[in-house]
Amino acid sequence: MQEFPNISSESLAMAIALLEQNITARISEHGKHIHANNHESLGIITEEYYELIDATRRNNSAHIVEEMIDVATGCIVGAASIFMRRQEAENDD
Repeated sequence: MQEFPNISSESLAMAIALLEQNITARISEHGKHIHANNHESLGIITEEYYELIDATRRNNSAHIVEEMIDVATGCIVGAASIFMRRQEAENDD
């Protein structure tokens, strides 16, 4: 079996920094609005996933990373949206 090196702390920090930048850019562009529902989240994530497939087929590593970060951003905002809807539902009780 092939062994792979461990991910360095620096590589993780770079990926997290890119994710934070992308979330900040998303908020600047669209505001802090939550996804309307889980279906909207899935639609956004699916669109980004197909863009990731395309970037992978083209073997463009910079574009692959960009699309991976876009998928992660959709997932994070989707999860945050669920948390917000839960909080609102609890406050209504």
